[in-house]
Amino acid sequence: MNLRERVRLFESCSKSTKQQAIQLERCKQDIIYWINTYCWTMDPRKEDFSNIPMHVYPYQEWFLKELIHCMEQKVDMGIEKSRDMGLSWCLILGFQWAWLFKPGWDIHVGSRREAEVDDGIMNPSTLFGKFRYNLYQLPFWMRPAKMSKNDKKLLIRNPCNGNIFSGESANSAFGIGPRKRAILLDEFSRWENADMIYEGLAQSTPCRIINGTPYGETNAYAKQMRKSNNLYIPFVDS
Repeated sequence: MNLRERVRLFESCSKSTKQQAIQLERCKQDIIYWINTYCWTMDPRKEDFSNIPMHVYPYQEWFLKELIHCMEQKVDMGIEKSRDMGLSWCLILGFQWAWLFKPGWDIHVGSRREAEVDDGIMNPSTLFGKFRYNLYQLPFWMRPAKMSKNDKKLLIRNPCNGNIFSGESANSAFGIGPRKRAILLDEFSRWENADMIYEGLAQSTPCRIINGTPYGETNAYAKQMRKSNNLYIPFVDS
């Protein structure tokens, strides 16, 4: 859907609660429709076009469906990535779709440093910043009300269904606590104490999602990517 079509749809929905309900149900049933119709990304290298309507490429569509499948079926997921492929945006938008439309799906995310997870503002270079960047551009009738009271550093709560999107930096007790539908370990190939952290998460979630770039053959990321019980996803430029 191009920008003009988006504008016409948004204008139509802003005047009709019936159209809003139809669109919400369609988005709930189809994550790709939701992203291609309502989501945004950005590229700070493009000064005049930093705010870009999101429209997934075929490989991104395939990945998003695999991501949701893993969370639904409670399967661990391993991802090998390279730069400029849109992986982080696809992950965060996949999580946001679940946060909006899948009651009971709490999701936890982590990376090496807290500054890479959330610096408390709408900074799209962080995981939470990407989440906020898209959330606050959604139409008012799709975005949960009273978000100012439910958007805190390292925790964003959906007041409509109770879902929580939370995060923290890598540490020996990472992810320990209430059970989550899925937990993301971002850039896992460079985490310290990674073996212990990964094994400990088996009690916290049925869906551990790891991503990274190759960084040796003996770290926890490399070992998990070689295991056949993980769904292996290549997200690299061929």
